[in-house]
Parts: sequence; C-alpha cells; structure tokens
Amino acid sequence: MPLKKHELLAEIAKSFIQAAQEAKSIGKMLNDLDIFAEVVEQNPQIATELYNAGQDSKARIKAIKDATEGVFHEYTVNAIALLLQAKLIKDLPQIIQLAKKYAEEVANYHICEVKSAIELSNIQKEDIQKALVNKFQGSVQVIFTIDKQLIGGLEITCGDWKFVSTVKSRLDQLKEQLTFSN
Repeated sequence: MPLKKHELLAEIAKSFIQAAQEAKSIGKMLNDLDIFAEVVEQNPQIATELYNAGQDSKARIKAIKDATEGVFHEYTVNAIALLLQAKLIKDLPQIIQLAKKYAEEVANYHICEVKSAIELSNIQKEDIQKALVNKFQGSVQVIFTIDKQLIGGLEITCGDWKFVSTVKSRLDQLKEQLTFSN
C-alpha cells in the first residue's frame, strides 16, 4: 500500500535527521534548510525556477549544488537534490517542520528562542545555553532575539515549553488582577 503524502514527508524528514545525527550536524543541517527555504520564499524567481517541473531536474540540481557548495552541509545539498528529483521541493517547509519535531523527539535536539528587551552579554548567553542544555538533557540551539516590548526580563520558548519572566508579563498580570477585582 502506498504511503500517504504526509507519511512520505515524515519518512523523508526522519531520514534527514538520522543522517544529520550520524554526521553530528543536526543544527547545521536544519539551519541550512531554514536558510534555503527563506531564500526561496523571499525570491519568487528562484521559486519559479525550482518548481518548474518542465525544466531538466539535472540542471536545477547542478544549479543548487553550484550555489551552495562550501556553504551548506553536503547532506543538506543532497536532501534538496532528492526533493527536486522526487518533485517534492514545494513541500520543503513542511519537511523542515517535521524534521525539527523528529530531531526533538528522537535525537533530543531542541531549538530555543530567547527574547530579551536588551542585548545580553556573552556570559549571560552562555549561562542560558548551559541552563537549557541541563533542563532538556540534550543538544540545544539557542536563537537570541531582542524584543523591546518586553521592557525587561526574558521569554524563552523551546517547542511546546515556554518560560516567561518579563516586566510586560507582570504588568499584564497586574492589569488583569485589577480588572477582575472591581
């Protein structure tokens, strides 16, 4: 019985993460895929050329390999080439999401976003990284961003887990308490 499309994409994502895990390059390879997907999304002409099934797939694969040589991990380039050959390149965003989920479940690899109102020092970033590795007992890629609306404190998101300790959240709680106490 043939696999349903979602199941096929999930199998591709699992295979990608297994290869990345063996190469000890999960973070690099997921980051490569994110960059590639973002470039395609922001450049309609590139997307049109990639999705053009009428164009020779060998030419498209060669163009991808030439453009990403020395920049992307070899396995990432091969995965993109496979998707082009299988005419599944349009499904890359879904495959990336499935790969991230699988990386977390099987390889204990977590992608965390840390938002702060101001730029954190390198020591603060290292301390947060260590704390997240300790919490999840696995590999953690931390993306630090600045969000001035937080006023102060931190907001950390790792998959479904969230930690919020910001001035904004405390002010929102205070506002809610004062609103309901009337």
